[in-house]
Amino acid sequence: LLLKTGWTEARSERFVNPEKFPGVWAEFTKGEDICRVTVIEGTVATHIDYTVARLNRSP
Repeated sequence: LLLKTGWTEARSERFVNPEKFPGVWAEFTKGEDICRVTVIEGTVATHIDYTVARLNRSP
C-alpha cells in the first residue's frame, strides 16, 4: 500500500527474533519522512509495527 501512495522502499531485511519467530522489516521514504514496518510471525497471530518519523532540522 505504501508504494501505491508515493513511498519508495529504501531497504529491508529478514530476521529471526530471540523467540525463534521469523520476521521482516522494511524502511520506506517519502520526501523527508521515513516509515519503518516490522512484521513478525507468531503461533497465534502476526505482530505488525509501523513507525513514521520526520527529522526536525535545527535552524
